[in-house]
Amino acid sequence: TGVLLVALALDYNVFLFSRMLELRRAGAGDYEAIWRGLARTGPVLTTAGIIFALEFSGLLLSEAALNRQVGAVVVLGVLVDALLVRSALVPAVLSISAKRV
Repeated sequence: TGVLLVALALDYNVFLFSRMLELRRAGAGDYEAIWRGLARTGPVLTTAGIIFALEFSGLLLSEAALNRQVGAVVVLGVLVDALLVRSALVPAVLSISAKRV
């Protein structure tokens, strides 16, 4: 379960950071690249996270307790990652680190 969530988070980071790097190489400033990159990839990543969570919510209907537990952890982890971490925490950390570089 943990490996799945880490792999998903890394996959989402690849999409987000590649867009930001593309904008940065095109001449955008640090903050502009962060916010425009998030604006362009955010809806796609959020929708993908919601769809992924809906898929794994089927495990919550299982008879086996282990499947329900795994389903709950994956659904909660994916939703937190897609809705909170990717849309708020990552841009905030990048903005803070952009000031120091």
